[in-house]
Amino acid sequence: MLELAIARALARLGSTDGYEVLVAYLDDTRALLAEQAYRELLNITGVSLPKEQLLWKQWLLANRQSLPVKPRVRRLEDEIGHEGEAILR
Repeated sequence: MLELAIARALARLGSTDGYEVLVAYLDDTRALLAEQAYRELLNITGVSLPKEQLLWKQWLLANRQSLPVKPRVRRLEDEIGHEGEAILR
């Protein structure tokens, strides 16, 4: 699971390595991990390919020079809650 989490972060930053790991997980026997990788690829790329590793490998090969970047943005308030506003002052 740690490998998948790191791959998601790398892919969101446009790393080919991150995308390659996500694509590799599409055929993982652990259905939950395969589904997480697939959902992340759909979310980052905006591409509507089926969950087929070969198709995603082809897409990655064709797009490796201009991979989408989609960093996860979190606000500090979301992390500590509104009660934490006093801490920020």
